[in-house]
Amino acid sequence: MISKMIFGFIALLMAGSVFAQSQFQPLHPPHPPTHPAPGTYFDWGRGADGTGYCYEFSQSNGQVLNGGRPVPEVNCEKVQPSYFNWGRANNGYGYCFQFTPQHLVMWQGRTVPNHQCEAVRPSHFAWAMASNGYSYCFQFTPEGLAMNEGRPVPNHYCGGH
Repeated sequence: MISKMIFGFIALLMAGSVFAQSQFQPLHPPHPPTHPAPGTYFDWGRGADGTGYCYEFSQSNGQVLNGGRPVPEVNCEKVQPSYFNWGRANNGYGYCFQFTPQHLVMWQGRTVPNHQCEAVRPSHFAWAMASNGYSYCFQFTPEGLAMNEGRPVPNHYCGGH
């Protein structure tokens, strides 16, 4: 019964994700970046759902502390800040995500507001042909991924009226 509850909880977490999931197990960092408390340090790792979290590690053997539960991100942000970048979601469209320094998507793969990525690498607008054969104004990530789930934006973004 407990295993069914745990499985249901994990399935619920994964259902809200638009980003590809990975394997389990927090990563053991290659070297301790800081010593916040005697014998421990904070670093990013891969959570059970495949996304990035902040963990506290034992200095002596590199094992994850706190029963493998993540700690508040602020602990790792002080040592190695996370970053915002555009990415391709499972549906093939471009979204803004937050990543750990090891390039693991955070927040169970949920998107973050576009202004976080726009401040670092702005998106752009361009005319493109839609599947119906007509041209529309679309928003694209710097890598050329269509945004807004492939829906066109108003023409004035592309210089139209």
